[in-house]
Amino acid sequence: MGAQGDSGSGERSSGSLHDDGAPCGSREGCDRCASRHGGTPIDASALEAAATLPLLESSLATTWADGAAIAQSGAYSSVTRTGTAFAVLPGRIALRLDPGVVVGAVLDEHGGGDPVLDLVTGTGRRVHRLRSRTPVDHLVLRSLAREHLGPATALAGALLGDWTPVRSAAEWPGDDQLSRIDDALTGGAAGRRAGRSPLAHRHIDLRLLPEVLGHLCSTGLPVGAAVLGEGVAQACAGALQAVSADDGRLGVVFEDASIDLDSTALGGCVLVRTAGVHGPTSALELVDRRGRRVAMLTQFGLVGAATHRAWEDLADALPSLG
Repeated sequence: MGAQGDSGSGERSSGSLHDDGAPCGSREGCDRCASRHGGTPIDASALEAAATLPLLESSLATTWADGAAIAQSGAYSSVTRTGTAFAVLPGRIALRLDPGVVVGAVLDEHGGGDPVLDLVTGTGRRVHRLRSRTPVDHLVLRSLAREHLGPATALAGALLGDWTPVRSAAEWPGDDQLSRIDDALTGGAAGRRAGRSPLAHRHIDLRLLPEVLGHLCSTGLPVGAAVLGEGVAQACAGALQAVSADDGRLGVVFEDASIDLDSTALGGCVLVRTAGVHGPTSALELVDRRGRRVAMLTQFGLVGAATHRAWEDLADALPSLG
């Protein structure tokens, strides 16, 4: 599983603009480059297409960033957008989008095989991929290419629901887990607008990460993990089943998901403490060599008090870098 990619190849799409300036990935541009990328552009926004994902029985979902990738099998929870609530439930695929970045979708039927749906950015870069695995799911995805999904359709309206922001910027208590995720998806713009900053942070030696993951695996302490791609986050939660290290790469296996970390592409690890349901909650944030957050380990939402306490004890035990 590559740590970053376009169509799973690890490469960016060639050329982000057409000759007339229309961006590849937009509704105006995708039809002219579909043959180059492969697949059929969906006549709907990424959010409208994503509204159908909870209808799928079982998918293989993948999101990637520089130095980190996640692959997960199962059913989707309702896909959320930045500025709204976000629940990460064990056994469910949790996906979050910034609709200002992820704008469209492309369906590739691979000559009649399992359909693949890619969510794409305004520059045509594919940032999230799902492969359907049952005949019923094939029908759902193929219907996207045949019918227009507009915001006024009954199906899209029912599944999208009311996406009014949960709280205004002035109501956020300093900084919290959700705002950290949204800041990464929006390039930090959300945090700057609200004037937020973490309650506390310190740099951790990246070489300690295998030991941290090994400890989580051996003790069975549940943890949440998210990969933060370009305008998209995919998260999972549960106990680690296995951890492997080989030639600079770390493999982290949950019951229904696996995460691949490429230490050669990572630039550092920061322990950030923000507001959580149980009070201040720590997160290990991994950044790439350009300083962009690409993955995090934390306790999402409401977990047991003993789990939260054990996680905070582990965070407190980690020595600061330097």
